[in-house]
Amino acid sequence: MRYVSNFVRSERQMFKTCVRAFLPPFPVVAFRQGKGSDCSAVVSEGDAVREGQLIAVLPDGDSVHSPVPGTVDSIFQTTLPDGKLGTSVKIRTGGSFSFLGKKDVVTNWHTLLKSEILDAIKSCGVVNTFFEPEPLFEIIEKSSEIKNNFLVVRMFDEDPGRLTDSFVAQFCLSKVTEGACITARAMGAAGIVFVLDKNQEFNPSLLNDSVPFCAVRVDASKYPAGFRENIITAVRKNARLPEYKFFSAMSRKSIFIDPETALSVYEAVVLGKPVIERFVHVTGNCLRSAAMMKVRIGTSISSLAEQCGGFKIAPAKIAVNGLITGKTVADPEVCITKSIKSVSFIPSSELFNQVLSPCIRCGKCRSVCPEHLYPDLMYRSATEGLATGNELKKTAALCSLCNLCSSACPARLPLSIGVRLLQEK
Repeated sequence: MRYVSNFVRSERQMFKTCVRAFLPPFPVVAFRQGKGSDCSAVVSEGDAVREGQLIAVLPDGDSVHSPVPGTVDSIFQTTLPDGKLGTSVKIRTGGSFSFLGKKDVVTNWHTLLKSEILDAIKSCGVVNTFFEPEPLFEIIEKSSEIKNNFLVVRMFDEDPGRLTDSFVAQFCLSKVTEGACITARAMGAAGIVFVLDKNQEFNPSLLNDSVPFCAVRVDASKYPAGFRENIITAVRKNARLPEYKFFSAMSRKSIFIDPETALSVYEAVVLGKPVIERFVHVTGNCLRSAAMMKVRIGTSISSLAEQCGGFKIAPAKIAVNGLITGKTVADPEVCITKSIKSVSFIPSSELFNQVLSPCIRCGKCRSVCPEHLYPDLMYRSATEGLATGNELKKTAALCSLCNLCSSACPARLPLSIGVRLLQEK
């Protein structure tokens, strides 16, 4: 482990290496790693835990594992990255590791039954972070009745403010593609669609399974390009070509995953490793250095900034998971969860006026919407308690939640949040 010393001015180029973050002496692990309820603790204060040991679980849902060996120090309420309170466990690090520094024990997943693969995905706590974090096995189970279902793997970041997915896709390509094949086997997929940037390298020979696949290329430099609706449109545009016609049957009901989810599947099924660490892009003009880090779950955001050389400018805001689609966190002591891909430290000079004002009917939100929707009308319907008919709900379902409307609004209205409220009704 080492400090980051690449004092960069620009991150237009992909990182060439990943730095392992310092092991936290007292990781604070949230019992809610995605959306939904807190898991129930299966350990108590004073218990000794192993690296990767199950520490919290939902009966038919997510599972949480200890990122380090040690002793349970306390179980308490703390602020999570989404700003809500949740139960967390503090662990005092100490003892020998089960995975770190040990030789991997490889399992031939081709010999496993579909049920055994699903059990491994569930027991290792694999979460799909394509959009909202959700246990992958739950998504697979929900789609089990869909005929001719497809697996879609987006191989780049949908938010231009981070590089995590692109990094994992480039430097862990063989494991990502194998993880995709394993996921396809678990869900009984009719085929796999890999969605790549137009300049992204991809080696089809790494696919050693018999499931049909195709590679669809998009211009990821144009935003938005990596959301569900964008991907469906790109695949259907290619459907006129014979080799893509079979895949044009994919729909919104297909399972969409990202590289880190595919990598987690590989590690869970092939290596027997639970999800206890994540790749995190640490960036922002407040920092002395930027880095791609491999971070243990439960590590504080502030410690990542310290490892990057500290601040040259005090941050006015901290954003996680991107500058367009991400969220802000108020406390730098908030700890990394399975759902965090990036942390951006933003100076006050880069912040716009965030004071809300009434809609001025300028129409900018409509002109920038890639789906040609009317975000202002949907926002008004959601926030003013107006009647919501089926047609409005169907229209809201077309939104990819790219946040362009909110970014363009001169009144600073959170238009995309209003659309999302309609989607959830």
